[in-house]
Amino acid sequence: NMAVSNALGSNIFDIQLGLGVPWFLSTLLTRQKPLPISTHGLPIYVLMLFGELVLFLSLVKFSKWTLHVWHGWVLLSSYLVYVGASIVIDYLDRGVIPLPEG
Repeated sequence: NMAVSNALGSNIFDIQLGLGVPWFLSTLLTRQKPLPISTHGLPIYVLMLFGELVLFLSLVKFSKWTLHVWHGWVLLSSYLVYVGASIVIDYLDRGVIPLPEG
């Protein structure tokens, strides 16, 4: 129980501190203009991450809260699908990959 809490909590803290503070300091010290970030694909990303969470909790619950090696392979595979889909969505949003007309 503590291991899962530690893994989830430390990642959230690392992302907030490891990305937020340097970005804030860089913007503050160099007086750069704010960086525009596209949020067009945000609902899709949130749904995919929610699916990852449901997959993880389902795997652990149905195996009586025990992690097995094959769980790691399933989660790694689903993460690679998530990363691939995120790249494709970002490329579509930027127009790098043209959509077929029709």
